[in-house]
Amino acid sequence: MVRTGRKGGRLSRSALWGAGVMLTAAVGLTGYTALAGEEGQPSSAQPGTGPPSPSTASPAPVPVSTYSLPATWTEPQRWLAAPRGARTSGGRATGFPHSTDGAIGMLVASSGFDVEGSRTLVDEQLAFFTTYTAVSDQTPAREQRIRQGAAKADARARATMGLPASGPLPPGAWVRTNLVGFTLIQSQPDAVTAHLLLRTAQKAGETSPEAVSYAVGTIGVVWRDGDWKLDPAGGASPGPGSAPEIAAPGDAAFNTQGWTAIRQAS
Repeated sequence: MVRTGRKGGRLSRSALWGAGVMLTAAVGLTGYTALAGEEGQPSSAQPGTGPPSPSTASPAPVPVSTYSLPATWTEPQRWLAAPRGARTSGGRATGFPHSTDGAIGMLVASSGFDVEGSRTLVDEQLAFFTTYTAVSDQTPAREQRIRQGAAKADARARATMGLPASGPLPPGAWVRTNLVGFTLIQSQPDAVTAHLLLRTAQKAGETSPEAVSYAVGTIGVVWRDGDWKLDPAGGASPGPGSAPEIAAPGDAAFNTQGWTAIRQAS
């Protein structure tokens, strides 16, 4: 369940590739929808149409609001030093503390997507699936949904950005996503659900300008197999209209919307 935003003008298809890739991967597991928006010129957030319900949501990113980053910086009032994982699996951090902060730390680690060179969105989403899904939930059907969805998103974005349909991305072309804020919906010893604010930066090549996109979604995690894993049931249901509006760290609205910013613990 999500709300999205962007900075000025019409939503570009290239933004859909970047914003919310981690949320899009979760769609194949939980049924929650990932929506996307692109950042443009400084202004303020505009309200969207509100998130769809899980029963009616479509997994395709759909623009529902716009977002503009103000020119002046306002310090976030709430910060979390998200703990790092104690070990790695397949190159991704695992082994997080059995606490709410540990659950957010897992979500920070799992949101770090980097599509560059020969690394594809399919590679990133499959690594996300195998690392952050309990073994008992790693069904062939779920893996196939993620593989197919990522391949379609990758192909669509390559065509729109004027990139080769296959093979490594050209030098200077990349997409990188990270978690920049969250609000808690549920916090129990073995189950945490939160609204997540993700930021994606992307470039179509060395001489292309950088585009910044945002996505907001709801994801639940549960304590399974001695670590935090994605909740295949989607987590606790948020109340109607409870998803905060998009507001990046540094925007005064980031505070008024109740977002907590992320610092990576040393």
